[in-house]
Amino acid sequence: MTKTSAKSTGKNNRFLLTKKQFVLIFTVLWLHINILDMFLVTRRGARILWQESLQLDTQLIHFILAALATACFYYFSFIAQKVSDAKAATTPIDIPKDNGK
Repeated sequence: MTKTSAKSTGKNNRFLLTKKQFVLIFTVLWLHINILDMFLVTRRGARILWQESLQLDTQLIHFILAALATACFYYFSFIAQKVSDAKAATTPIDIPKDNGK
């Protein structure tokens, strides 16, 4: 299987991300959700709920939330790329007029 680059296909892939970037987005979202869920801030101060945060069902929910957010991000970047491609295909090209020369 050969990979084609944006230059060889002639398309502008500025909205599409690589697999590595999507893994990074998923990891950052998962860590962010875990850290936010681990801390409980009350009037008495902050508490770390590490036992509750490390339970399997909690981790499964965090995994699902991060996967859904990453899928939404992929969907919106895919739509943005399609709109950009359609806009580029319908944009008229200015052809200079011959001024009688």
